[in-house]
Amino acid sequence: MEKGGNLEKERKYKRWHLSKPLKIIDKKSGKHIGNITDITVAGLGMISKYPLISNITLQLRIDLSNEKFPLDDIELDAKNVWCEENEIVDRYYAGMEFEDISGKMEERIKELIERFGFTT
Repeated sequence: MEKGGNLEKERKYKRWHLSKPLKIIDKKSGKHIGNITDITVAGLGMISKYPLISNITLQLRIDLSNEKFPLDDIELDAKNVWCEENEIVDRYYAGMEFEDISGKMEERIKELIERFGFTT
């Protein structure tokens, strides 16, 4: 899709912003690779200190361990669809699509959205 197009009209799922940043951990390296900026049941947007390679599938863990009323961490595979540098804040924005999520995992994501999500 071209920049400047109406992406919100083309989205299949409602996008939820989060009331607090949640850490994304790369399960393979154990590194904190970014924070969620928004989420749907099909994927998430994130901000990262690191550029992420497009079309690579990562094994992710959404860290929910430090919450006042903690949920179990969410672990899933996600494909990085795009990554763009924001030179003003010296960070990278990326869009990830979840791969092969089960009905149970979708319910876990909905629970996360219910607890932390809001729309703009």
